[in-house]
Amino acid sequence: MDIIQLFILSILEGFTEFLPISSTAHLILASRLFQLGESEFLKSFMIAIQFGAILAVIFLYARRLAKDWEIGKKILVAF
Repeated sequence: MDIIQLFILSILEGFTEFLPISSTAHLILASRLFQLGESEFLKSFMIAIQFGAILAVIFLYARRLAKDWEIGKKILVAF
């Protein structure tokens, strides 16, 4: 896997994380399109960028969640 493919997969994750579509499925499809195989590095990379996207959402909404506990309750019920 080269740096361009890493960059494209990262951008794809960032765009699809906030859309009502599966960002994981798009990463899998893109990795198959690039014929990257199923290496341990690729699996670790996908976990890392998805974790980064989750952290970004948490940081983005942290103040709102701290102010309005009702939203937090709804999120917990959704899980």
